[in-house]
Amino acid sequence: MKQTNKEKWVEDTLKSLNGSQRAPAPEGLFENAMRRAAFGRAKLVRMPTAQVWSAAACALVLVVANLFMCLDFSQSGKKATSSKEMFAKEYFGASDAPQF
Repeated sequence: MKQTNKEKWVEDTLKSLNGSQRAPAPEGLFENAMRRAAFGRAKLVRMPTAQVWSAAACALVLVVANLFMCLDFSQSGKKATSSKEMFAKEYFGASDAPQF
């Protein structure tokens, strides 16, 4: 019973569209769309110079910190003589590692 009410509602809705006309498209709609797709419409966003410099400084600090960490890690790996000592240094850190 419920399904038939739904089907009736769909049919009534579709019948209400009989006799209606499509909305006319503006002149040159396709050409405008193709031109926009071909050339794009870039949006220019202006950033303050201070913001650009601070972002560059943050990136530089991150790169330098990573380099120091990589160098420290490679040096601690060379100093460790056994696998136990190397594991302890990696797990606990260089300063907290137990001495063997």
